Amino acid sequence: GGETVTLECEAVVWQRTEEDWKDPVDLVRASGYVGRAQLTFAGVGERVKLGFGSEDALRIARQEETKLDTNRLTGRKVRTHFVKLFLSNTGSRLEKIAMEERMPVSEVEAVEIELLKDKTKPAPAKVSQDGIVRFELPAPPSSQQELAFTYSVSSSSKVAGL
Repeated sequence: GGETVTLECEAVVWQRTEEDWKDPVDLVRASGYVGRAQLTFAGVGERVKLGFGSEDALRIARQEETKLDTNRLTGRKVRTHFVKLFLSNTGSRLEKIAMEERMPVSEVEAVEIELLKDKTKPAPAKVSQDGIVRFELPAPPSSQQELAFTYSVSSSSKVAGL
């Protein structure tokens, strides 16, 4: 089982004219033409992403468990999220994979969110301020790998709705 992996290419805009944004672009892989995509407007030097469809040899399955602990004295709640990602490459070539998971970001002092690095394997390549956790890893041919991603959401007893 698992979900199909979608290929995405990231490119940098080097030059542009207004005409560049009106017509769709052709998407071509080593196997040939795979479709068309519309470019979103971006300035010179900005990054744009183009979707190249699915890669049938790659699959991802995701499991998540949540554990809630409440401190009896203070009422502080800690909700720990345990995420497991299972990556399979049934193909015959090595693939370089970048996977992104999102964790919440707190906008108030009463809620603290922390990536539990000792329970996150492999270590992420990057964690953005927007809560995007990026893993970069090779997927050898005919392989299966497990990634663990764990974070906690801690809130005071006065916070509701989490």
